Amino acid sequence: QAKKEKLSIEEKYKDKGILRIELQLHKRWLDKYAKNEGIHSTSALLENLVGNSKSLICKYAGRLFPGGVHYHIGELKDTIRNALKIKDKTRKKMLELVKALDDTISFDKAWDRVSKGWTKKQRENVLAAFKKLNINPIPLHYKKLERLPSIVEILSTLDEEADEIWL
Repeated sequence: QAKKEKLSIEEKYKDKGILRIELQLHKRWLDKYAKNEGIHSTSALLENLVGNSKSLICKYAGRLFPGGVHYHIGELKDTIRNALKIKDKTRKKMLELVKALDDTISFDKAWDRVSKGWTKKQRENVLAAFKKLNINPIPLHYKKLERLPSIVEILSTLDEEADEIWL
């Protein structure tokens, strides 16, 4: 993407991964936000948004992405199988979802396929169980890492002045 947009990247970052997060906001949301914040000019609104970008991005990322730590498929399944205080029916559904996510690129496609026929309460229970265990249902495929925090956790730990993080 850097090449596509003709962005220059400092040499020290070229051999490292770059995480770019964008938040696109609709005019209706911006107008409501400005009103709630008592902002009356575009420049003041932009300044406020930039100053609050970390919290806004974390808030919306938390709604969009499942939380919890990513693990390799084996450790993920073991954690679910060995979890105390998770009902067997919920455990079975969690394992079904993890398997589907290991075979599918899209969370939405795997979720729709696996949860077809589940009640709303069963869907909520499965997601709540993952949250309770602090594990992400999406298996980690990158072999060089043993675990990977959720995107929200990564973003939350970034210092305002930080230009890199180590996982």
